[in-house]
This record gives sequence, C-alpha cells and structure tokens, in this order.
Amino acid sequence: MGQTLVVYRRHGIGTMEGFRAAEFLHVPAPAGVGAVNMATVKRDPESNTDLFVNELGLWRFSGGGVEPVGTNCQSMFADSINWGAERYFQAEVYDHRYWLACAFAPSTTNKPAHRI
Repeated sequence: MGQTLVVYRRHGIGTMEGFRAAEFLHVPAPAGVGAVNMATVKRDPESNTDLFVNELGLWRFSGGGVEPVGTNCQSMFADSINWGAERYFQAEVYDHRYWLACAFAPSTTNKPAHRI
C-alpha cells in the first residue's frame, strides 16, 4: 500500500514502512481483527482500500485504520459460513463488489461466490 508493506494476520494487521529491508519498521495497526486467509484480502481500486472478511463480517483497511463495511447479508457471517474450512475461502473484487466463495456449514466445499 504505497510504500507500506501490510501484513494481514488472523487477529490483527501490521504494517512495515521503509525504503530498504534494513529500514523496515513493524507497526501494529489498531485493528483487533484480521483476514481469515490471504485469498480473502482484495484491493478495491475504486476506494483504494483493502477488503477482507472474518467471522465478524466484511472489513476495509485504508492504511490508517480498519472499519466494518455494512453488507446485505450480515447474519450469514455468524450463522451460515463454515469457519472451520476458512483456509479454502477465495474472494475477488469485481464490478465494484466484493465476491466471496466459501463453505457453508456443514460442507467443507466452496459454494458459488456470493456478492457481499
């Protein structure tokens, strides 16, 4: 993100800033949330932010902070998705939307992508 390396972890985000490897400084972002896997972190070119999901919903990271993004299917995150199969999840941003392919309980197979 610009001159910042963003490191997404399951329960947090960290950034590293600098011009050379020896100058990089790790800075935890004040998030408290993170992406379920790297395949769910996608860049939204329209807003110039990163979007990602976890069991709490859809999130946006702009470089300075993390904020929740309202969706048309918020209850799906807590009630329907099989979070035990999160390593298989895939996402993409297309047509100004975040699309998520994920397993719904009790399945461990990704279903067709849902626009969220």
